[in-house]
Amino acid sequence: MEIAKEGSDKLDLTCKSNEHLVFVYGTLKRNFSYHDVMEKSIFIAEAITCDKFKLTESYVPEEERWIPYLSRTEGLVEVKGEIFKIDDKQLEFLDEFEEVAEGMYTREKIKVKAKPSDEQVDVWVYVGKNDGKYNIESGSFEGKRPKPTD
Repeated sequence: MEIAKEGSDKLDLTCKSNEHLVFVYGTLKRNFSYHDVMEKSIFIAEAITCDKFKLTESYVPEEERWIPYLSRTEGLVEVKGEIFKIDDKQLEFLDEFEEVAEGMYTREKIKVKAKPSDEQVDVWVYVGKNDGKYNIESGSFEGKRPKPTD
């Protein structure tokens, strides 16, 4: 994974015809369990959604980890995440990884504010078909909730 050049107040949010900006809010973020699938991406900035969404998570016992779901129903919080620049091939891979064809997530365009400038930018995001069991009221997936006992 590359990191966008630092030292400039202006973020490079431009994309070539084969590039895309994607907003990740869960296990694909830096230092999270599945970030390795973003290894060919370029980290651009931390960001927060312009609109409010519902952010939830569910525990997957067979994988011993939490999975987040962003949904448009009952928008409760601005969701915190990260913007990455990826190419067409990586976008196709993420569609497979997020099981878009199987209906687990859909890929949609939303607006986010890139930090620290609060510049608004259109990005792709994966929206969950279903909600998770537990609300994330902070808007930030941490994946550290204790295992459920129920």
